[in-house]
Amino acid sequence: MELTAAMKKEAATSNDGHKYFGVTNWNLNYRTTLAEIDGLHFIDKADIALDIIYHLPNRITSEGEDLYAQEWNRFYTALYDHEKVHATIAETHAKELYDAFLSRKDFSNKEEVRLFRIQTANKYFENIRANNRQYDKETNQGETQGARLRSL
Repeated sequence: MELTAAMKKEAATSNDGHKYFGVTNWNLNYRTTLAEIDGLHFIDKADIALDIIYHLPNRITSEGEDLYAQEWNRFYTALYDHEKVHATIAETHAKELYDAFLSRKDFSNKEEVRLFRIQTANKYFENIRANNRQYDKETNQGETQGARLRSL
């Protein structure tokens, strides 16, 4: 079986339902603590937890120096480097979310703080998704970076 065909058979399925050689999933959770001073409510503390999960293919070639092993190593390195940028995008926006939470905006009641927290988190979640889509579009899912198996 040709290497690319074997890889496609084992490819990971992304959240969009498509199969890709590599997929990076992220899960961003947050918790905030509210405070009140002189009737003004604000976020006093924020905890952000970001989990990154890489779904990368298992080696389906022999290890060594033959042409298939060399091609696999070249491809896998490029694919992993591509997927690491997806993680960096999520990490960058998680840090921005943390900063936004602690920007010390004052609100007149807890409900306003709750709405701010939800709207702000949703904005950064969408930023992560949009920037990852744009990155994949610019790199043709990593192919322009070498994350493509060449026929041997």
